[in-house]
Amino acid sequence: MTAPLLTASAIDVRFRDVHAVQAVSFDVPEGPFGLGLIGESGSGKSTIARALLGLTPLAGGTIAFEGTDISTLRRGDMKAFRRAVQLVMQDGTEALDPRMKVGASVAEGIAAHALIPRGPRRAARVAELLEEVGLPAALADRYPHELSGGQRQRATIARALAVEPKILILDEPTSALDVTVQARILDLIRRLRAERSLSYLLISHNLAVVDQLCDACLVLKDGAVVEHGPTAQVLDRPRHPYTQQLRAAVPEIAVRS
Repeated sequence: MTAPLLTASAIDVRFRDVHAVQAVSFDVPEGPFGLGLIGESGSGKSTIARALLGLTPLAGGTIAFEGTDISTLRRGDMKAFRRAVQLVMQDGTEALDPRMKVGASVAEGIAAHALIPRGPRRAARVAELLEEVGLPAALADRYPHELSGGQRQRATIARALAVEPKILILDEPTSALDVTVQARILDLIRRLRAERSLSYLLISHNLAVVDQLCDACLVLKDGAVVEHGPTAQVLDRPRHPYTQQLRAAVPEIAVRS
């Protein structure tokens, strides 16, 4: 059997006296596949994302990529891991350097990993990536402040896709957008998942978003998993009182027969 792309095994994260993440375990298999991480603010979702990227140290447990503990990776292997697992943050303003044109930001990963040499081929690849996420290639010459919120988020996704990742970590990717723009970004993620056979971990407090995009999900409360399973099962027949409370607040999710 093929090892999952990414595995968290009983991971713990502590900040002094705060037990922020408590024995959380899950797998992200090869795509197309979406795993949702559901919880309110302070539940540990973003801390888990940072731990998965190796940016926050673990107090216990392990994180493995393609069967290898990421704490053992050195130099070249760590660089390959950073390329394979890309983060898309909730606000494109945070991800894009305001002093750099959008095209240069999208090309940063291409340059860092020496994928395409500087010149016409790299510029053409940036144009392709912008068009893939629904942006005109001409926006490569704009600065982030000249783009709308939805355009910035699309550019952020293009930037992540530029290095041909195997997994995206989507940290509240639509929470800073209005409802209409949210729907368009969700459609984009759904299309990219199919076209690229992407796997992703979708971090969200929005059950309706997870319902649309994720095959399975985990529900977090105070840093611990209180419920997990196929998304349809968890959202249609929640067992834990906390999940029931979250579910009751989102009546527009249709219960499947």
